[in-house]
Amino acid sequence: WICGGLQKEGGIDGVNAASDNVKKAYVIGCNAAEFAARLTVDSQVCFTMAAAVTAAIADSEPGDVVLLAPAAASFDQYDSFEQRGNDFITEVKSNL
Repeated sequence: WICGGLQKEGGIDGVNAASDNVKKAYVIGCNAAEFAARLTVDSQVCFTMAAAVTAAIADSEPGDVVLLAPAAASFDQYDSFEQRGNDFITEVKSNL
């Protein structure tokens, strides 16, 4: 699971309740370390999308899903959520 960015009002506590099927979180963004510390799943601070995708693919096994579900705003690194999504697609394609 690739997540992170600028935390929205209300924080990320609700995310933990929905993370039963998550093996590991790869956390991006300027608050990555703080974000990761609040997660209840194993996490790796990556800061950038490139680092997160590379690490997630390296750790994945056949049948695993690498999901971009940031749970935070994109404006610390991107102009829009669309730009963040396109960066994810580009990084995945470059790692396959």
